[in-house]
Amino acid sequence: MSRPIPQYLPGKPLRFIDELQGDPIGMFMNMLEAHGDLCEVKVGHLQGLFVFEASAVERVLVGNYKNYKTKESRSYGPLQKFLGEGLVTSEGELHLSQRRMLQPAFHRDRIAGFFDTMLQHANQLVAQWRPASVSGDFVDVSERICEMTLAIIGETMFDADLRPDAARIASAVRAVASRFHWTSTTLLPLAELWPTEKNLEARRAKAFLDEQVDALIERRRQRPPGDDLLGLLLDANQAQQTSTSVMRDEVLSMVVAGHETTAVELGWILWLLSTHPEVLEQVEAELDAVLGDAPITLEKTRELPVLTRTLQEVLRLYPAVWALAREAEAADELCGFPIAAGSRVFFSPFAVHRNPKYWDNPEGFDPDRFLPERSVGRPKFAYFPFSGGQRKCIGDQFTMLELTTVLATVLRAYRFELKEGTEPVPSPNVTLPMRDPLPMRLIPR
Repeated sequence: MSRPIPQYLPGKPLRFIDELQGDPIGMFMNMLEAHGDLCEVKVGHLQGLFVFEASAVERVLVGNYKNYKTKESRSYGPLQKFLGEGLVTSEGELHLSQRRMLQPAFHRDRIAGFFDTMLQHANQLVAQWRPASVSGDFVDVSERICEMTLAIIGETMFDADLRPDAARIASAVRAVASRFHWTSTTLLPLAELWPTEKNLEARRAKAFLDEQVDALIERRRQRPPGDDLLGLLLDANQAQQTSTSVMRDEVLSMVVAGHETTAVELGWILWLLSTHPEVLEQVEAELDAVLGDAPITLEKTRELPVLTRTLQEVLRLYPAVWALAREAEAADELCGFPIAAGSRVFFSPFAVHRNPKYWDNPEGFDPDRFLPERSVGRPKFAYFPFSGGQRKCIGDQFTMLELTTVLATVLRAYRFELKEGTEPVPSPNVTLPMRDPLPMRLIPR
C-alpha cells in the first residue's frame, strides 16, 4: 500500500494563497522545513507537488524527463504568452530542433571569442563609474549593470547595439515579468485580461519589446550573413526550417534571458561581497596575484578558483531562475510516493540549494563549500542553478564567462560599499532580481 503524500496547510486555503502571492520564496522554505523531501497542495487549480529532494529532481530533469513536460504544464501558460515558442518554453521535437539550430552560437570556441566584447563593455562600465568614485556619491549599480549586459547580448548574439534603448528594454522586461508571477499564482479567472493599470502597463511593455525584436530582425536582414545567433535564425527561416513567429519568439527569449539573468547575479554578487569582507579580501588577493596590473586575458580568467567558487556560492544562494515546473504525462514515483498522471510538479533551485540535508549552514555565504574535499558525496542535483538534462540552460558557459570577466574587471578597479540601511530583498518573478535599487559607493583600489 502506497504512502499518502504529506499535505501542506491542509484545510487552510486562504493562508496558502496568501503565502503564494505574498512570499512565494518563504512558502517554498516553509514547505521544506515542514515536510522535507516532498509535499502536496490542493487549493483549486493550484494543486501540485513540491519537490526538494535531489534524486527526485534528477528523475524529473534527466532520468524520466520525457514524462515531465513544460508546454503542457498550466503553470507555464503566462510565461508562454510572454516568450511564445522560444527555446525557454518550447517542447518536444520543436525544442530539440531549436536547440540543435542554436547550438553553434553557444559552442565553447565561439563563446571564447566573445571575451573581448565582454571585457570591452566591462571596462566601459568601470569608466562610467569613475566620476562617482571620485565624488563619493552613491550610485544604483544595478541600473548600469543591466545596461551593460544588454549591450553584451546585443553585440554578441544579434550584432546590434541595444544601448540606446537599454533602460526602456530593461524596464519593459520587469513590467511583463511582474505580471507573469501574478497571473501564474492568482486564482482569478482570466486575470491577465482585466484592464487594470498593471495589466495595461504590461501590455504596453510587451508591445514595445515586440517592436524592438522586429527592428532587430529587420536591421540584421540588411547586413551580410553571419554565424551570430540572429544570423543563424534568419538562415533557418529563409530555408523554411523555422517559422517567422518562432524566430521572433527565439529572439525575445534570448534578449530577456541573455541579459536579465546575468544582471541579476552581478547585483547579488556585489552585495554579498560588500557585506562579507573576508571573502572579498580573498578574491582581491587572487586577482592581484594572478592578474597584477597586466591586461586581463581569457586564459587568466580560467586561473581564478577563488572567484569561481564565489560565483558558484552566489548562484547557490540566489539562482537567477529560482523555481521550475513540469507536468507528469504518465504516472510515476518520486521519493517513494506515487505521482499521478497530470500532476504538476514544482521544484525550486533556491530551496533545494538551502536544503540542510545537503548543505551545512545553508543560509551562510561560504564559497569554500565548493572546494573538492567539501563536495565529496554531495548529490549532483543538490545544485542546479542552470537547470539540467535536456533543458539545461544553453547559455550557461556564456553566463559564467561574462560573470567572471566583468567581476575580475570591476573588482580590480573598485570596492563596493553598500549604503547604510539598505537591505536587498528578492523580488521573485521569472528571475530573482532585487526589489529595490542597489545604492553603493565606489571606492577606487
